[in-house]
Amino acid sequence: MQELKEHKYMDLLTTIAYIISIVLIVIGAITNNWALYLLIVVFVIILFRLTGYIIDRIHERK
Repeated sequence: MQELKEHKYMDLLTTIAYIISIVLIVIGAITNNWALYLLIVVFVIILFRLTGYIIDRIHERK
């Protein structure tokens, strides 16, 4: 599989996912429900990064 030439959307969506993750970690600290929020954080980061990768792939094919 070829590497992407540009990571514009993957980087953008990963940054957004990190910001959302920080908010979720703070909420988890306040509510003392760490396990659930850490699971959600991992899912959000993977989902956003994968979405950015797919968008970059689509733009690269055009």
